[in-house]
Amino acid sequence: MIDDQVFRVGLHALAVAFNREMSEDLRDVYREALGGMSNDQFRGAVREVILAERFFPPPALLLGYGREVARSLALPEPPRTEEDREAGRLAARAGLEAVKARYQEAAAKLPPAPIVTPPPPELVVASDERMDELQRQKAAILAEKNVAPEGAEGTR
Repeated sequence: MIDDQVFRVGLHALAVAFNREMSEDLRDVYREALGGMSNDQFRGAVREVILAERFFPPPALLLGYGREVARSLALPEPPRTEEDREAGRLAARAGLEAVKARYQEAAAKLPPAPIVTPPPPELVVASDERMDELQRQKAAILAEKNVAPEGAEGTR
């Protein structure tokens, strides 16, 4: 069984190494799934994951590394029965459902998104007319300075 301090330090190391936030629900899921490992297995698994993996590990990956560490240290492996696997799956689902419920609660508290409507056609037409007027003014200023307008061939 992993000591609380060893577990917290190991998960913190994983969170830092993989730039991942650890919610309380996620910690609970990992605690339930990895609870049968020894302190040495867990420490070794965390070290190996940090050195070998590119992404934050799911509990199954840590268990796999823990088994490898147990073999190398000649430690007994945690029991793996179908009940253990089912308990891990149920704990993972419960943790995910709790997280999902919290997100839904937070989303319900958010104000509704504003409805964006297109501008009225009169404004678009007015904008087009104003653009034509500005282009005429620009052409007049350029003509006064004896500069060819953009897109015109040659200069005067």
